Amino acid sequence: MERDLLEQDTSPLRYKDLPITGWPDVDPATVVMELEEQFLRHGLAPVQGVIEKAMAVQTVMLTPLPFDDAHVFTKVAIALGGHEPMFGYLEVPSVAEMAVAYQVMKKLQPKETLGVEVKRFIRLAMREQGVVAYPDALKAAKLTQEECVGPECDDLRQEVADGKTEVAKVQQQKLKDIAEYVAEQLNERV
Repeated sequence: MERDLLEQDTSPLRYKDLPITGWPDVDPATVVMELEEQFLRHGLAPVQGVIEKAMAVQTVMLTPLPFDDAHVFTKVAIALGGHEPMFGYLEVPSVAEMAVAYQVMKKLQPKETLGVEVKRFIRLAMREQGVVAYPDALKAAKLTQEECVGPECDDLRQEVADGKTEVAKVQQQKLKDIAEYVAEQLNERV
């Protein structure tokens, strides 16, 4: 395995090509042990973020649950961001982390689509985080008015598109930041 694949800042998309016999059908404990051995062979300490990314990619490759179940989706999004999910808690990833997760999931399973539960979760998280317009990386998810909570969503989206108010400028900056984060996460050494 190339050393840079073991480093935490690599794109999650690289993990679909892990050089482990039988990947991704090998049970998670075996994958973790193999990754830890490969770290040691390269003189590196195991990095938890790398293992979490590999487990998230394996989950997406083996099951449609990340597309249909909001709880699984959040854990995958957090893991793809290089963090350890806490399974006993409801965690809300950032909109940027969810956008990266969606992009990775679609590249790994292009025929799958997000279920209503995950779409609603994303819309609620967007509202909670003050993002009213769809980031480009989530537009293909086809989040609709149905998933938007509250009638103000369309008015705010139009205001952001017009770009004339202070709210619109703040929203445009948020969208730009999300787009840069997604590009950075997916383009690194892909």
